[in-house]
Amino acid sequence: MRKSLFTTLMMLLALLASSVVWAQDDPEIEKKKDQIEQLGEQMKQLGKLIDSLSNEIEGEVEEAPEVNEEKIEIKIDRDDKGKLTNMYSLVYLGPTFVIDNEASDAEVPDFSAFRSWSGQLGFTFVTRFGPQSPVGIEYGMVYQFTELDNREDYIIAENSEGLWKYTKDGNDYKQSELYAHYLTIPLAIRFNDRNNDKFSVSIGGFAGLRLGGTQEVKYEDDNDGKIFQRQRTDFGLPDFNYGLSFGIGSNHVQWYSTYQMNNFFDSDEVYDWNVITTGLKLTF
Repeated sequence: MRKSLFTTLMMLLALLASSVVWAQDDPEIEKKKDQIEQLGEQMKQLGKLIDSLSNEIEGEVEEAPEVNEEKIEIKIDRDDKGKLTNMYSLVYLGPTFVIDNEASDAEVPDFSAFRSWSGQLGFTFVTRFGPQSPVGIEYGMVYQFTELDNREDYIIAENSEGLWKYTKDGNDYKQSELYAHYLTIPLAIRFNDRNNDKFSVSIGGFAGLRLGGTQEVKYEDDNDGKIFQRQRTDFGLPDFNYGLSFGIGSNHVQWYSTYQMNNFFDSDEVYDWNVITTGLKLTF
């Protein structure tokens, strides 16, 4: 635009100059020259005005307002509590209690409370039904032992009929312990609070495969020598065990109890015992 205006003005000056040449014989040529000079000065001022207007127009175009583009970010808050499945190590220890259903008239040792113990060691998973669901399934694989420790001079031995029975053989036993070892799979429904860490309740059960049995005894012989014996066999224990479980507490600490529904021994001809354990379960 500025160039076209300036070109037009230059053409006007050329026309005026030619008119001066054509009017050389005009007596008023001096007067016309003065008018042309004045017109030239006015044209210069007009050119400066055009330049300033052109610069202002270009500046407005270059300094156009910036478009404020707002970035929309979608954040999804996902921490450890948001995981559907979490894995924990498990440690459990508690006393063992025997319920005698009196299957026969066989002698029963005194299994004192807080002398016989049971324990578990393994790992467990908790899978919730949704990211914010307080309900889930707890399962895993656990080594479990159950100890029966009597304060009397009884040991368990196999009789002539192939049945295992507690008897006395005349020795004064300072220790007589029977251990049942199982590999168990716990399975339970778990209810947690909304934060999944302050309160939890689990209700379910377990099933296990027998790994073996152990009996440990300590006594003194006639020469006051201390003798320790360890015997490993099945001791008439069942190949499988199963039962119910219940736990209440927090996500990592629970008061946990189990009830073995099947007989502690494979045969109920001599003993028909159910075993209850209760204690503290830690998961971390």
